[in-house]
Amino acid sequence: MKLAQWWLFLLIYCYTNAALSSENNPKVQVFASIFPPFSYLDQGRVSGVSVDLVRQVLTAAEMDYDVLIFPWARAYERSQITPNALLINVARTPEREALFKWVGEIVKFDVKIFALKGTNNPKPNTLSDLSSGKIGGLRQDVKTAYLQQQGLTVQVINSEESGIRQLLAGRIDYLAADINSFQYRLTKLQLDPNDFEAVLDLKEISKPLYIALQKDTPDVIVERLRLALNKVVPQSAANIGQQDSVPPAHQRN
Repeated sequence: MKLAQWWLFLLIYCYTNAALSSENNPKVQVFASIFPPFSYLDQGRVSGVSVDLVRQVLTAAEMDYDVLIFPWARAYERSQITPNALLINVARTPEREALFKWVGEIVKFDVKIFALKGTNNPKPNTLSDLSSGKIGGLRQDVKTAYLQQQGLTVQVINSEESGIRQLLAGRIDYLAADINSFQYRLTKLQLDPNDFEAVLDLKEISKPLYIALQKDTPDVIVERLRLALNKVVPQSAANIGQQDSVPPAHQRN
């Protein structure tokens, strides 16, 4: 009887420890968006300055993970419903605050309104000056949401590359974009950067982008990743220079 009780105790102990281990050390599903040079697909591998940093953080935290990449809206939506999901390059706004558990800053985000040179559109001095033009913006994107909150109508586009093409075709007059990503996309499309100009700064949303966890992720995992981020990047990760992570040549053609 004592032997049977001992085996029962051992089974319960092992099962409980396994359950706790699974809860406190789950496999993390990393969601990245197509947002070069921060995150992009390079010959079947998800790469970019933000992705490289997150891999270092998860390695330092000794956590298993997978990295998936989607268009922004899909990555954003899936990260909210997937257990133990980690979203890369997300702007921290009051509307999103309760939707995630925020780990920390990773890269700079310098947003401007771009236009094609040589058009008859007046150069705006304030956001209200954009009201007479057509503005392109991504679905579920912080730039789009901000412009809409300012009372502007935004024409939804599928990608910022599509937005650049629409600028060239005259289907939109303005496009809100991060300057590093915008310049990268111009190079990829083999366009002359001198044909475009930044006509307005959006300083209100030009704040560092974060990595954030799905809101039901255990707090012990959140803290573990915060400690790992501080270990990998002792100072603010937002100080990382984007020029240090340039996509390979075949990605820029």
